[in-house]
Amino acid sequence: MVDIITVIIMPPDTECLVNTLTMWFITLLLMLFLTENGCFGCSCAPKGPLQVAFCRSSFVIKGKAVKEELNPPIDEGDLYSSDFRYWDVKRIYDVNVIEVFKAPENVPVKPGDVIQAVTRASGSLCGGNLELDTEQLIIGGVNGDGQLTFGLCSHKERNGLTPLQLEGLRGEYSC
Repeated sequence: MVDIITVIIMPPDTECLVNTLTMWFITLLLMLFLTENGCFGCSCAPKGPLQVAFCRSSFVIKGKAVKEELNPPIDEGDLYSSDFRYWDVKRIYDVNVIEVFKAPENVPVKPGDVIQAVTRASGSLCGGNLELDTEQLIIGGVNGDGQLTFGLCSHKERNGLTPLQLEGLRGEYSC
């Protein structure tokens, strides 16, 4: 008698649907618990006009990265150590300065200088990436140690500046 009532009240397709939804719910719940402490990252908002980036920055240069290193250096064994802190590692670029559009007063920079530009070691930690031996526009700030810094979301252009943007960088932008 109970089987007949169950069949009349809940057709077989509904039972299959309920089982499928239950499995999806359990799977999503399991994924949530597994990723709660393991997913961190960095993403950037859409870039605004170059003038906004110029005005918000401490330095804007056209340069060519000639060397890249991690400080402190990472050994493969470090990655598996329980006390290794990847977020303390910095990526340091030696950059040959080609043109200076904006520079902080406390960190003099001029064309021909080789400066160090510092960022986080990884893009997931908002660290930027410069291509070696490629002219790039690098926009960034200055940290408490007086180092020039840039990040993943810094405005970097590779030979894509319009004549109007170059004119702005060379003195037409008012902040």
